[in-house]
Amino acid sequence: MPRSLQLHSILLTVLTSSGAILVLLHGLGIGGPLITGVLLAGSIAVLIVTGDRSRRLILTDVDMLFIGFLACLGGSFLINGWAATDKDGALLAMSLAAYPAGRLMPRGGVGPAFIWISAAVTAVGGIFTAYALMHQWGPHLDRPSVFGYNHAAAVFLISLAFMLIALSSGGWLSAFRTKVLCALFCVPAFVFGFSLVRFGFVAIVAALAAVASTSGRDHRNRVYMIATVVVLAMTAGLMTRYNTSDISFGLPAMAASAAEETADSADALVRCGVNANSSIATRTVLWREAIALIPDAGWFGIGYTNFGNVTCFAGMNPHNSILQALVEFGWLGGAMFILLILATLLYSRSAALAGDEGRFVFASLIYVFVLGLVHGNVGQDYLLFLFMGYAGRVHQDSFWAV
Repeated sequence: MPRSLQLHSILLTVLTSSGAILVLLHGLGIGGPLITGVLLAGSIAVLIVTGDRSRRLILTDVDMLFIGFLACLGGSFLINGWAATDKDGALLAMSLAAYPAGRLMPRGGVGPAFIWISAAVTAVGGIFTAYALMHQWGPHLDRPSVFGYNHAAAVFLISLAFMLIALSSGGWLSAFRTKVLCALFCVPAFVFGFSLVRFGFVAIVAALAAVASTSGRDHRNRVYMIATVVVLAMTAGLMTRYNTSDISFGLPAMAASAAEETADSADALVRCGVNANSSIATRTVLWREAIALIPDAGWFGIGYTNFGNVTCFAGMNPHNSILQALVEFGWLGGAMFILLILATLLYSRSAALAGDEGRFVFASLIYVFVLGLVHGNVGQDYLLFLFMGYAGRVHQDSFWAV
């Protein structure tokens, strides 16, 4: 494998597993905004600088949609002013820069380094998550805190997701290897399910379905086996926690139990008329508010990060990239963003039918898109822009052999 492809595989792994890597670095005492910036912005910058320029870059319709989206952002900033913090601005710039980084990815797909690093991060993350569960276990435990991060299990699951996508989208799977893979990954999958990570598993199944839909019959059946084990492991983990998971699902049992302890603690759970510890209830309020704002958002929206100033949950974003784009960047920006996503999904699916690399890009794009429906934030969607750019590259390869 060419050294350039190895380097890009490693950098791509750093980006896809960035959340997990940052949690583990924090556990080693190496953390902070500077480390985060160097890891993310540095990886994206190196991808751009060392990108593949062996063939002429042609501006495709996907690229024009991205440029149109940038123009809509500029119009929104001019009309609404700049209310975002320097940190929010830097994150948005980094996310947008991920598109050209993906656009310049070298041909050939991901190498073994991507799979091995993702697997190592998953294994280490699973061990620390299991350790945290054992030492923090109690009747009111929600998600375990790993090195101070309650979302650690969710980001470790992302590494597992990309490992499965990379393995299933290529020619690595055989009947025996599929069984071995299922036996190995079901353990961390159970641990993450036990940690009450839910929607991440839905996104994995959607990505595997994308792989299966673009594969031959024998390979499709093996991917279905992997997807089945994912569902079973998640279900087993969640069902094991059924008596302590009600608070995360917004069900009354856990809230009632907490109310019996002290009135003050019960009052602290209520915010905006819902249980603030329920991710589903919180998102329902945010989505409802965002949808209500769309008709009045206008052509250029209310301004980047300004949703946090009008929502009942002050300071929060809609947790849905499309809704955020429609509200904060307006009808034009939201429409351009939606068209960009649809175009890259369509073209990467065509590429997926033609080869392994296209299949990896298509499944990865499906994964980050589905994840963004519940956890999305345009200012931090660097993986979405990265794989939309990557999809633009495989799209050019499909139509122009130059």
